[in-house]
Amino acid sequence: MRHLTHPNNMRLFEVFESENSLYIVFELLSGGSLHDKIKAKYKFKNNEVQTVVHGILLGMKEMCDKRIMHRDLKPENLLFRNKDTFDCVIADYGLA
Repeated sequence: MRHLTHPNNMRLFEVFESENSLYIVFELLSGGSLHDKIKAKYKFKNNEVQTVVHGILLGMKEMCDKRIMHRDLKPENLLFRNKDTFDCVIADYGLA
């Protein structure tokens, strides 16, 4: 994940390891998930959909260029940077 630097991919900042724990520091994304918006029956405007899809495609392009396959893209793993924008970030690389 350290190789992913595009703004539409969740950033990994640091990993700390102790005797019995692993601490992983990720970028703070406080806007909730795409799944949350869909579940709340939010009515997306055309420009909002374009922003979300464009962000997903840009993030996927970087992964593809670096030969990384996410393998778990779903609305729960697409997070918004904050509540005021539709800047979408791909998260959860557990199966990548």
